[in-house]
Amino acid sequence: MIVPWLGRIGESAGNPSRMATAGLITALRRSVASGWLLVAGMIAATAWAPAAADTVAVKAAGTPLITRFGPEDFPVIPRFTSIQVDQEDRVFIGNSEGVLVYAGSRFENIALPNASWARNTSSDQQGRVYVASFDHFGRLDPSAGGDWHFTDLDQLAGNPLGAHQVGEVWDVCLRPEGAYFATASHLFLARNDGTLGAWPLAAPVHLLFPVANDLWLRIPGQGLVRFNDGRFELLPGGERFADSSIAAVLPHPQGQLIVSRTAGFYLAEATGIRPLASVLGAALSALQAYHAIVLDDGSYVVVTLTGELLRFAQDLALIDRFSLSQYPVLQIASDHHGGLWAATDGDLVYLQWPSPWTQVSESDGLFGVIETSTWWHRRRWVGTSMGLFVSTEDARGRLRFEPYLFANEEVWDFLVTPSALLIAARNGVFALTSDQPPTAPPTAIGTTTYPFALYASTQRKDTVYVLDDDGFQILRHPADHWIEAGRLAVAEVSASSMVEIDADHLLLGSNRGAPWLITLSADGRQVAARQRLGSASGLRLADTDVSRVVTLDGNLYVASKHGFHRWHDGKLAADRLQGLAQLLKRPQEAELATAADGTSYAYDSRSLFRRRPPSGIWEPVPLESPMARGLLGLDIESDGRLSVVAWGGLLTFDPALSLPQKAPLRTRLQRVWWSAEGAPAQALDRAGHPPVALDRVRSIRFDYGVNGGERGLQFHSRLRGSDIDWSPWSTELERSFNRLAPGQYTFEVVARDVAGELAEPATWAFFIPPRWYQTAWARIGLYLLLAALGGVLAWIHHRWRSRKLHRYAETLEHQVAAHTRTLAMANQRLARIAVQDGLTGLTNRRGLDEFLQTQWAASLQLQQPLSVLMLDVDHFKQYNDEHGHLAGDEVLKQLAQVLGKAVAEGDELLARYGGEEFVLVLPGTSLENAIERAELIRQQCQLPTAVGGGITVSIGVACLVPHAGIGAEQLLAEADAALYRAKKHGRNRVERGRAG
Repeated sequence: MIVPWLGRIGESAGNPSRMATAGLITALRRSVASGWLLVAGMIAATAWAPAAADTVAVKAAGTPLITRFGPEDFPVIPRFTSIQVDQEDRVFIGNSEGVLVYAGSRFENIALPNASWARNTSSDQQGRVYVASFDHFGRLDPSAGGDWHFTDLDQLAGNPLGAHQVGEVWDVCLRPEGAYFATASHLFLARNDGTLGAWPLAAPVHLLFPVANDLWLRIPGQGLVRFNDGRFELLPGGERFADSSIAAVLPHPQGQLIVSRTAGFYLAEATGIRPLASVLGAALSALQAYHAIVLDDGSYVVVTLTGELLRFAQDLALIDRFSLSQYPVLQIASDHHGGLWAATDGDLVYLQWPSPWTQVSESDGLFGVIETSTWWHRRRWVGTSMGLFVSTEDARGRLRFEPYLFANEEVWDFLVTPSALLIAARNGVFALTSDQPPTAPPTAIGTTTYPFALYASTQRKDTVYVLDDDGFQILRHPADHWIEAGRLAVAEVSASSMVEIDADHLLLGSNRGAPWLITLSADGRQVAARQRLGSASGLRLADTDVSRVVTLDGNLYVASKHGFHRWHDGKLAADRLQGLAQLLKRPQEAELATAADGTSYAYDSRSLFRRRPPSGIWEPVPLESPMARGLLGLDIESDGRLSVVAWGGLLTFDPALSLPQKAPLRTRLQRVWWSAEGAPAQALDRAGHPPVALDRVRSIRFDYGVNGGERGLQFHSRLRGSDIDWSPWSTELERSFNRLAPGQYTFEVVARDVAGELAEPATWAFFIPPRWYQTAWARIGLYLLLAALGGVLAWIHHRWRSRKLHRYAETLEHQVAAHTRTLAMANQRLARIAVQDGLTGLTNRRGLDEFLQTQWAASLQLQQPLSVLMLDVDHFKQYNDEHGHLAGDEVLKQLAQVLGKAVAEGDELLARYGGEEFVLVLPGTSLENAIERAELIRQQCQLPTAVGGGITVSIGVACLVPHAGIGAEQLLAEADAALYRAKKHGRNRVERGRAG
């Protein structure tokens, strides 16, 4: 969290506590630290910019939020040739095994005759897809049930080469008169009336270009021609492309823009074709431009065989340029949700773009969990759990990061001052000045440990407050260097945040309930008085609650789970903050910041809002990618952009750019599968109108999703006529129902995106008529049958009395067997005692190690995730010191009973790890589900104690899919590190580790 020297923008998040560094993380830090001298030398090659330049932000901000689909996502080898999006936002990808379709949030491949390639596709308004293949060209027709049927068009009468003998079909283009197909020897037209036309070509044609109602094509050796009524007419100036390939022909205000693969841009006008100047121009030949499209805003997007994407304005000024893939990009297409799809030689790429969001992450050189960032001397500085990183800018204007000096310590916060960059790291506060040698380490200031937040005083000149575990340190800058001027010990506060009321009074948020009012001495170096603001001040909070102090519009507020309370004349009064209190899901995590233009921002870990003048209305900022969820910090840069620290990386939001207009999301039924008694499953018409009659239903399954490339979608559904309420939100894409009773039913499903926007629902109605035995006559027959059975039961009773003695003998045999089982169970209990904790009755460390190794091996074989929750009782040492170890033991036993109820039957294991730490092992559980379990457990563990007060726990969550080269100890290390962050950020919370 970065705080400008002349005032606070936001509050620091979290309060660290001491915890041993896990062995794996230590090893990684050492490996990164070994290269710091080399990096410092690289940075030394570029002199620091003058301090005045700090107000100019670096232009580079990273890459757009990109979603990649790899071989694990689709059922084909990633050898793609084309990509196309239809009116319903279904995506069709030509590949070596047919046509890959992405619809309803899932991939499905459609095989073509003779297992042929699909070179290119094109769809019409009726949802039909025309395909160019090998020895075949035809059409895919969708069925009402969701399947596709291929119709061969090359076998129509009029094919001079014969059916299925056309060789390589390179391209397809739809025109009003029908579908054109380009082959090595002929141009074919499958007319709308069912006839086929064919015209010989002087050379193979690979691409067809639709221009208004015309068809253009490039014939090698001749140039760019227009196909007109069976004739190939050379365009004026078209001969210049006789030996020059063309990537695309796109509409332009003055004619047609021609993107050459070897010679830049050209403009085709009525009088001829002329070259156009561009910032890149002929340099596109080195980049190997391969395809281009025009966006709705009139800008042009060009992709290259070097994996880059370039965006040009209509005057061909370069707007954006970034690396899209490590593979050559072969084709690109836009959808109706403001997104772009790209097919490459090795993957599929989707991005919301143009977009105000960009990102930097591990692929840009960062390592570890990102904690904070700032711009200083034209560089971005980033603090992570693995040290300090500094940016460089490559020739393409993209940020790259290298480790700098603090490669073995966590870095929690930065503060930019006129004289230095102050750094809060695990082992103290340091100052980095622009005039010191780049290879020299920063100067240590004072002796504080575990500092987590830096606050610039607005009341005392050249003064900085440093929050740490025991209170706060006071730094001052009397001359040419920073010194420690004092320490204020207020460990009982467990401060979460700080705001100056005036020169003599501070207000501290607390991780242990209500905030504290601190009165300083006249010189500001000592605490003259301290007061906890309880219910008498207008706010009642339990010790397990968290309070934060924030400022907005010159006012001071206390944020808690109860919303916002404004501080005025020593009292706190509830304040809705223009409706913000109702918008934030977790107001106790609230942070507020205001930009130079008056725009205010507010966020918690799940949502981001802004208030732009003069409206005064808080509006959501869409978090359009799963990567943008889990907000940890926010800073406003000098140019108005936001730097957002999130779980997925470091994000930048440019408020000057607007999100593209998107078509409304629609939840779609991909298929409805019905299975009757004694019959295989079959797909039904997805319309569901009017209601469908289903007889003898054994099961019915609904496959659903949303067309488009957005990830992080969630769904909930209900079956009216059966379900009382909606199902919980989940990422599942199907739902099944078995053996439904006769009646009327309607299935409803709704999707929502990562920003919480609901999609249009999908419904499907059906009814099940009763069977013969469910009628009134069947019930009468049943009553008669029951009467007959009564007589039979009387006879059975007589037989029962005669066999009583025999049953008694069997009972004795059962008793002997029971005693035998009891003895076996006693032996099993003796074995369990060896791995049982004597105090809590849980599995001890030895049993945990054996169980974890067994589950690690099983998860490695099955390649399924293995999750670990590490729990620690907050402030347990203080509890023991105040109430004695016997009371502490009672707390541990009480907690063990609560945790035991949270363990599901099966392969899960709860163990006492040592002291007040517990470990829960969750085989086959994903990171998302493990975090949900952890949050539920944390809430259940907020317990009162027999001696008063209460206890809470902090939880670290880690998840790995085992693979060669790592062991179960790495999983425990990740959970241990995450637990440490939970302690640091305020306790009574859940923190996640890295997923692998």
